[in-house]
Amino acid sequence: MSTNQSKNQKSDQANDLTDTLLVHDTETNKILAVKGIKKKSGKKPGEKDELETVDPTKRKENSFLKLNKNEDMLSNFLKNFFSQIGNPTRFNFFKVPIETAVMIAKKMQQFIDTAKLEGKELLEGLKDILSKNNNKNTMAKQQNKTENSNGNHYSIEKIDWKSLENLGYSREEFEKFNLLDSLLKGYKTNDMLTVSLKVGNQEIETQAKLWLEQGKDGLAVFNMLPKKNEIELDKKFQGHEFTEEDKTNLLERGNMGRAVELITDNNTKAFHVITLDKDTNQLVSFPVEKMRIDDIIKGVTLTPDQKNLLLEGKPVYLEGMLSKRDTLFNGEIQFNAFKGHIEFQFDKGNSKIQKQDNSQNQSAEIPKTFRRKEFTFDQYNKLSKGETVYITDFKDGAGKEYPGYVWLNKEKGELDFNFKNPNKLKQNATTAETHKTQVAVNSDGKTNEATKNIKEPLKSGQSTPANKRQQNTQKETNNAPKKRGRRVS
Repeated sequence: MSTNQSKNQKSDQANDLTDTLLVHDTETNKILAVKGIKKKSGKKPGEKDELETVDPTKRKENSFLKLNKNEDMLSNFLKNFFSQIGNPTRFNFFKVPIETAVMIAKKMQQFIDTAKLEGKELLEGLKDILSKNNNKNTMAKQQNKTENSNGNHYSIEKIDWKSLENLGYSREEFEKFNLLDSLLKGYKTNDMLTVSLKVGNQEIETQAKLWLEQGKDGLAVFNMLPKKNEIELDKKFQGHEFTEEDKTNLLERGNMGRAVELITDNNTKAFHVITLDKDTNQLVSFPVEKMRIDDIIKGVTLTPDQKNLLLEGKPVYLEGMLSKRDTLFNGEIQFNAFKGHIEFQFDKGNSKIQKQDNSQNQSAEIPKTFRRKEFTFDQYNKLSKGETVYITDFKDGAGKEYPGYVWLNKEKGELDFNFKNPNKLKQNATTAETHKTQVAVNSDGKTNEATKNIKEPLKSGQSTPANKRQQNTQKETNNAPKKRGRRVS
């Protein structure tokens, strides 16, 4: 087990054993986190101490009172507290798991501010919020029993690594690039990867996103979603014919905005939501019956109507969500079939304007930070000049470092990223295109679909090139680097 994994496991175990106290101050109508009892200096005989509280934010979480779940510290604390503090009936206390205290406190405060209740009714409402949270945690723990102890859907010991080698990568490369964490959780790669395949006797390279899928033999195998040249919205998708509104929603928003009945692989019908992945130009569907919508999104409790709208593939606008920096924000959420979970939708009109500005003024608009990496002066200067920069210390969400190439994509007007050198990919573009399009004539005289666009190949029965173009094409084919690839018949 790695050092980071060990630290994370110990941290999780510590959190699992720790509760804290939230308090409702009935005089100020505020929800606060208990820090302890503040001793008064120079207090007079009979004078009581004060309850010490802090705002229930992530930044102050380390100062929250910690109560071990396996000990009777809560009753001891309350007993001492009531004997030491004046007017204890001013406060209502709530024991909560420390890892969800900030979220629960925010929800309680929202209830106080909007419900306009008092006394018993207000207290019952706050208890109801806590009860719903406890039920949710119980269900989540039961669900986790069906997954691995670290929350993954797949075990690294049960992966068919040969299926990855067939795509031109090794296990060591994926571990180096820190790509396995998201894949083990059941997600697709966010980045486009250069995948090597064999078609007949030829090797081709294409851009694709990868994911894991359970195989028939119990091993998880790697699958790919290759990039298409065009978005196919005029053709039926699993039996569904897109309306003009469907097309507009997919092109502008990435999601179709409704659930429709599709024909599945086993020739049955089921309702799905559909998403367009704009990196690959591929349409992806997700069955409604497998969609999981949390009751609480960024501290906002969803109403039954809002959850139904999300299950129907529709967007929902939420106000007062709590960010990781403890700031409130508003936004639209929608289920993304490609990612398999809820995503946030922001104002894309402004981003388009920003991209146009970036393309017109590259050096002024290049961000100083990209993928949690702050550029050095030399790196930033090279990017401003349009150069490709190799960086070894990008960091993922868990703080693990990984290397990669970054450059300014002039067409998009934004920084782009790849694990492989894009300059070498450009140098091999002609060779790759030749590999993709070289004609393979079958015995029945039909042309292979993957090789029909060749400019000038050797003709059937021709053993030597007849002109300079054919000589160059044949030379590139012979000199192409050999990689392991999956043979597609």
